Amino acid sequence: MKFLLKTIPLIAVAILISFIGKAADSCGKITFHPRPVKELMGNPCNFKAISTMKDAQYRWQVDNGAGFKNLNDGGAYTGTHTQDFKVFASTRILSGEKYRCIVTNKLGCADTTTTALLTIAPDEAPVLSAETIIITPEEIKDVSRVMLPGNYFGTMELIDNLGRVVAKKDLRMSMTYVEFSTVLPGYYTAKFTINDVAYFKRVHLVHTYRSPEELNKH
Repeated sequence: MKFLLKTIPLIAVAILISFIGKAADSCGKITFHPRPVKELMGNPCNFKAISTMKDAQYRWQVDNGAGFKNLNDGGAYTGTHTQDFKVFASTRILSGEKYRCIVTNKLGCADTTTTALLTIAPDEAPVLSAETIIITPEEIKDVSRVMLPGNYFGTMELIDNLGRVVAKKDLRMSMTYVEFSTVLPGYYTAKFTINDVAYFKRVHLVHTYRSPEELNKH
């Protein structure tokens, strides 16, 4: 009898430990937390959560300054009840939002991921270079446009094959109309000086030449 009295509590403890172990296995753990995302405006932003919880159910939440609240699919959000959560067509309004995922199952297990911050950066203008300075049409006839990748101020000089500056125009903002009718047709080097940095392009003048004397008659 004494043996049974000593054995029964041990069996109960073993059963309890086994139950706790199985429950722990069912609850699992989060093995991948969402990471902060920094993206340009208009680009989709992706967040992910992975848990080993048995029959895991995922629910994404957002905190836009008033505490976390549950999200549902619609508008800018999709995948709010899955491992993969996406923010479509991100705008500056969404910048600063924080996201997290609540993982649960029907056995009563619950776990929460870490918080991930969304940062939306403004569209970045292309880097100023000879390639991003556009002359249209490329063959300068009558009037052409010089287009810069942003609002810049500078000068455009035409240099002939002898290295002489034969014409000069001021550039203002992102687009300037240029006209070099007093320069003889042919190939020239266009030198663009912007913020004390020089950029060079080859240009072809195909316009009808008008001498200074002809221009002075009008």
